Amino acid sequence: MGKKKAKKTARKAAKAGKASKPAKSPKPKKVEGISRIEPSDGKTKGWYVRVYYKGKTCSSKFFSDKKFGGKSKALAASKEFREKEIEALKKKHPDYDQACRRRVKTTHSNTGVLGVSRVEYYDKRRNKYYDCFSVSWRPEPGKAKVTKFSVNKYGEKLAFKKACALRKSKEGEIYGPEKAGRKKRQPKALKKR
Repeated sequence: MGKKKAKKTARKAAKAGKASKPAKSPKPKKVEGISRIEPSDGKTKGWYVRVYYKGKTCSSKFFSDKKFGGKSKALAASKEFREKEIEALKKKHPDYDQACRRRVKTTHSNTGVLGVSRVEYYDKRRNKYYDCFSVSWRPEPGKAKVTKFSVNKYGEKLAFKKACALRKSKEGEIYGPEKAGRKKRQPKALKKR
């Protein structure tokens, strides 16, 4: 009788929206440059650390769970190793922070210029749609900024020019003037909408 009652209680809890199973523990935060290695054969589990400079791996090391006495201790050792390596690189290369910022190639731009896109913006206050060029950039890792230039206000060509100029100036602030405005490809011809 006890098993039937437990099943019945579990069903009632599920119907009421209450979880009968214990909640899973949250996943640990991802640390840049540290990867978890767990092969399917079950051998050699651990953390693999890579430290990059100007897009190339300058140091790497594997931290075995077995050698360091468990998963969390191996992770702590890998984080410590990574921080020491980064400090050494910063002393050797003062431009380390800027050199490690990644420029990601993206296909999200419909203009052919990285960070500049033609979008239709919805203004909630006026309940209207507007055509504009959206400029996006990241002044620091994990922080995004966006500015829009209205096609109605400036016209198609001038709005696009202003958007490209802003993007180029922001790249100059972030990456330095010598790398600002590098074009990966020619901009697509602007289509009239």
